[in-house]
Formats: sequence, structure tokens, C-alpha cells
Amino acid sequence: MSKRPSASLPSVWQHGWECSTSVEIPRLTLCLVLTCAGLLFAACGADDRGSPRVLGSPNRASLRVERVVSADLPAAFAFSPVDGQLWYGELQNGRIFSGGSQRWDFAVSTGGESGLQSITISPDGHHLFVYLSVPTGDPQDPKSDGGEGQVSRVVRLSITSDGSLSDPRTILEVPSTGIHNAGTVGFGPEGALYVNIGDNHDFGESQDLASPFGKILRITSEGTSYPGNPFIGRQDADPRVWAYGIRNTSAFSWLPDGRMIGADNGDTGDDEINVLEAGANYGWPPAELPRSGETAPTRVFRETIAPAGLARAPAYFSWSRDDVLVCGFVSRKMVLADTADPAATPQGIVDGCSLRVVLAPDGSVVFSNEHGIWRLILD
Repeated sequence: MSKRPSASLPSVWQHGWECSTSVEIPRLTLCLVLTCAGLLFAACGADDRGSPRVLGSPNRASLRVERVVSADLPAAFAFSPVDGQLWYGELQNGRIFSGGSQRWDFAVSTGGESGLQSITISPDGHHLFVYLSVPTGDPQDPKSDGGEGQVSRVVRLSITSDGSLSDPRTILEVPSTGIHNAGTVGFGPEGALYVNIGDNHDFGESQDLASPFGKILRITSEGTSYPGNPFIGRQDADPRVWAYGIRNTSAFSWLPDGRMIGADNGDTGDDEINVLEAGANYGWPPAELPRSGETAPTRVFRETIAPAGLARAPAYFSWSRDDVLVCGFVSRKMVLADTADPAATPQGIVDGCSLRVVLAPDGSVVFSNEHGIWRLILD
């Protein structure tokens, strides 16, 4: 399989994440500065000198970090709910791996906030779902590399008995500007497939129920609206919409009691953690006067961290059942945050977590950065 080279640190997400700041600097200038700083950091940063570093633990537990696998920007990874097998995808290469073997190779767009961003596996372990951005081409051919522009897709692939992938099928497709098209896929406790899509850099889309942009969608494995969605039957709404008023989110998870949580990247700082509920409006874009029924975030980070990964905390050092782990693309740190107490200061756990974080089937914390996937282990 022929591949194009990938940069050590992507331009992906620069506009939606690294350009968030509370300092009044012209946006274009700031983007250029941060892009250059990011490239320099990637060339001589901490990850090239050693493993991510443990910062602390809320109950003085002894923690250490070990490398699971070396990879090039593994922004997407998931564990099979059947056999616990780790699957991961590389953001700019478009390659998917499991069991030490390459299983698929997508032709992906790599500019802006694009690439292979998220994967999940069906509860029965039979299908892999991928959220990615690809150059415009045949909508039923995820390997298409022709045409102008790009689209964001959710693609379903069958997992065969020998662990290989086959029968790719696009179940969702939307046009993409390449900015604010960050997305995630994941199965909820009831078996529905959730998909988040940013506002596609069009502020009006988030409040338009007929648009899929700036939304959390809840769909079936075939891409149709999931039964019981809150806006089914409304003439002015896309029946796949489950929640709206989102800016540019790229991470969600579920708390032990079944509540869904999601991170959203703010415009000038003010990154958010939200408890996501059916039919709720999360307020983007801001209005001069509050809209009736808007749902406030459970936590706001005033400094820009650019939350890229979000997971419920492991029981062994959780303050409460409302604790979450957040990894920031800009901050490059994993912190433990209490969503039930916005005044509680988040505690630093790991320096060197810039992409995803999940709670693995064995209860350990697994996370990724530019250079690989790592496991946080309780000694």
C-alpha cells in the first residue's frame, strides 16, 4: 500500500483548537505562531526524549506509564467489547491496525482539522466504525482520492474471523470545510451509535435543527435515525439530531450511571465539559440574551486546553462518580476534573497526553499522543 509522508505534528485542528485564546491577537497571526511552535515542539519535545510523565494522583496512588505501541499520531483507538483487542488508526496516514497488523488504509484529507479522527466497535464485535475526512470522490468508495474539496464520513467495515476488515460502507456523509469538522463515533449503553459533528465553521448551523452540523447525532448501524430521538416527526428537524448548539467537539464518553458527557472547544478559551441530554441546546453560538432552555456546561476551562480526549475516571483514584479525565491538545496534559463541583481545581495526572484517553476493559487508563499509545498503570 503506497502512502504519502506525514508531518511530525499535524496542522489538523489548528484552527479550531490552537487558535482559541483569551489574548487579543489577530487570528491568522496567532495560528501561524502556534503552528510554528507546535512543529518546533514536535521536533525536540518531551515525547522524543522519553515517556509521558506522571504528575500526581488524588489519593497518592503509585502510578507509572508504559508504552503500548509506537504509532504516528494515533488519534483514534478503541478496544473490542468481545475480546479486548486494541484497534487504532493514524490521523494523517489513514491506516488502521490491530494485533500488530495493518488492517486498512484510507485515503484521507490532512489539512485543517481533517484526517482519521475516531473509531469504535459495535457491541457484538462484528463491525468497526470510522469517522474521517476524505477528498471528494465516489461516496460509496472510502478509498476514493479524486475530486475537489472534501467530505466527512462515517464508514462501517466488517471485522472478519481472522481479524481483517472488509465490506466498507459509508453510512453518513456531510460536506466539509476542513475547519470545525472534528468528530467522534461511539456506542451508547442502549446500543445506539452517537456521532458528533462540529459547526463546519458556519455559526448558524448549530442552532438549525435541519442541519447535521454543530450537533450530536444518534443513529443506527445503518445510518438512519435511532428510535426515540427527540426531534423525530418535526418538519424542521433532521431526525438524527439528539442534541445541538455544539461548536467543535471531538470527545465524548459515559459516566457509570449512564449519563453522557462531552467536551466542546471554546472560541476564545472557555473550553467546556457538558452533560449531554436528549433535545438539549448547548448554546453555540452565543446570543446577546440567553435563549430559553439553554443548558449550561458543567465545567469551563478558562484557559485554552483544547480537549481532545475525555473518559470517566478509574475507580481506584476517583474523587466521585462524576470525575472525568481530560486530555488537551494544547495543554498536552491529562487532568482529573470533577464535573459535579465546578469550583474544584482539576488535578494534573500526566504530562504528555495530547490526543485520546479511554478507560480500557481491564480498568486501566489508556491514552495517546503524537508518538504512540500509552497505559497508565497502578502499581
